[in-house]
Amino acid sequence: RGRGFISDGLRSRLEEQGRSALYLPRDWKEIPDFDVVVNLSAYGNYYDQTGEKTTYQVNLGDTIMLALETVGRPYSAFIQIGSSSELGRQSEPMAENANPRPETYYATSKLAGTHFCQVFARKNDKPIVVVRPFSVTGVGEQSKHLIPTLIRSCLYGEEMKFVGEPVHDFIDIEDLIDAIVLLSKHAEENKGEVFHVGSGRQYSNEEVKLIVESSTGKNANIIRVPSMRSYDSECWVADNRKIKSLGWRPRLSLEDSIRRMVKHEQV
Repeated sequence: RGRGFISDGLRSRLEEQGRSALYLPRDWKEIPDFDVVVNLSAYGNYYDQTGEKTTYQVNLGDTIMLALETVGRPYSAFIQIGSSSELGRQSEPMAENANPRPETYYATSKLAGTHFCQVFARKNDKPIVVVRPFSVTGVGEQSKHLIPTLIRSCLYGEEMKFVGEPVHDFIDIEDLIDAIVLLSKHAEENKGEVFHVGSGRQYSNEEVKLIVESSTGKNANIIRVPSMRSYDSECWVADNRKIKSLGWRPRLSLEDSIRRMVKHEQV
């Protein structure tokens, strides 16, 4: 449920495996049966997505309704997609049991969705697992994000505002999908659990820019500004030991992801 970068990638993976994937409509009860539910609905994480009511309706209200509608139907896994922003700024790698300090309505609403899913899973004995992706990148990433914008800036001279200090833990879409597929097979024994999916390494925007410039052979056309987001941090990296304990490992480095994205942009 929910359309976008992650859902399109997941759908493509399933189709490659000969499996079917549906974007559930509002009257989705007409669908006779299903095996795995992945709730990707999200709103409020972009500057042009405003409105507290809509943010909470999508991130919490729709999650509650979806869970309630599926309670009487059998399935092997319900994957709730949360967000690393639920934890807010931390001073060390973010573990699943860290004390959350959400700083935006988006982060607070996603955290509320996580808490609801955990309680719902326990009370109804449902195989619901929460995945908190970190900064998802790769071919198909939204054009307004940092890396696609840097690539266009290098290749075509597009001018962009830039802050070098903020850091992120980038995870390729293919590695995130690997984690979702894996957890869909281990949801029964991990009911109500939260899993962080990140590379375990953080990069500053400045480091990202250098990788993009190296991959394109051109310099970005940037205008340096002091700040663009109030919640940027000096530490934003996943403690990914929990997902690794199930056998997951990231296959693509940030350099790999950027090279693939540059190649795709040039086609």
